Amino acid sequence: MAKVHEFASTGEACEASQTDEQIEDGDVLLVRSEHAMAVMCQVAPVAVDGFTGRAFRQHDETWDWSAVKQVGGTGWDAVKNYSESVMLARRAGQKAGLRKRVVYRASNGDPELVYEARADGLDALCSAVRTLSTRAGSAYRVEDIRDGKTVALFFGGEQIA
Repeated sequence: MAKVHEFASTGEACEASQTDEQIEDGDVLLVRSEHAMAVMCQVAPVAVDGFTGRAFRQHDETWDWSAVKQVGGTGWDAVKNYSESVMLARRAGQKAGLRKRVVYRASNGDPELVYEARADGLDALCSAVRTLSTRAGSAYRVEDIRDGKTVALFFGGEQIA
């Protein structure tokens, strides 16, 4: 039965997938901080539903989780069904608050005050954060959660980076 393993970063999850004997084929790797989840497929984690974070491998829309091709050490090909693992990943992601297509996150460091936006909502998020930084008198950082890079920094209602 597949298990869910939670990590601080996708890099840490990828490293553990290669070294931690408790992580088995079909297990789910979850990284809340990068808005990412993956299923361990034979030798590497593969992102589920585009939740790639900074390090999980992704696939195209035609990926069939019920027939994932496996290559054996002797060159033989096999097919494995990861559908149950994907359902577990989706449930775990839902419980963890991951939402599809969320790309940007804004915060002033308080875990209770985190704002998120989809790819097409960056302008609206920056506008809201500008107002929040004026009211709160604190700095707000807007980051692209796919790569962790700062997109904008606001303080006192002004964009400073």
